[in-house]
Amino acid sequence: METTFIDVLTGKPVKKVTWESHSEKKDKDSGILISRYEEEGCKDRAEYLDMLREDYGADMVNALLTVLPPSEDFDGLITELQDNSNYY
Repeated sequence: METTFIDVLTGKPVKKVTWESHSEKKDKDSGILISRYEEEGCKDRAEYLDMLREDYGADMVNALLTVLPPSEDFDGLITELQDNSNYY
């Protein structure tokens, strides 16, 4: 988000400030809002995927990541992991 402050005497812009709130930050790898990963108790996608690897096994998670885009991190990936964990 960018804000320009205006000098009240001259009416001219005096300072331009750019910031990104914590809730607006996106994960550099997936482009998904960091806040979504935080909802799962993780700081970013890498930590989230590591958590899934611990829960479901690295081989299964890594295999699914080759065919599923990051947009499926909280839907399709979880569904596939849950479905496939029933077979082991």
